[in-house]
Amino acid sequence: MLGQRSAAWVKVKNYQEAEVNVFGYKKKDGAVLVGTEDRVQGHAIGIWPADRAILRELLDYCGEDKGGTIWLPPGIRGRVKFKTLTPRRHMRDCSWVGFKV
Repeated sequence: MLGQRSAAWVKVKNYQEAEVNVFGYKKKDGAVLVGTEDRVQGHAIGIWPADRAILRELLDYCGEDKGGTIWLPPGIRGRVKFKTLTPRRHMRDCSWVGFKV
């Protein structure tokens, strides 16, 4: 029918996955600050309750609160999915997948 999608129509979004460094946590929006290099490249959202509990322990134990951000020491790793990298190498539509053990 004109103007309606058939049941066979499926929208598939292509995502990339990356292993990242976890730099910290933004208090305002609840995003995890991540990057594949030595700088923040994305704000990952959608962290599950189990990972949120782990993150809370890390932030309480070794986080450094600087205003609206709690920074973590180097060495904490995670996984994210994102659509693309911008020309400035920021992750577009970044979502949390999990901690890397």
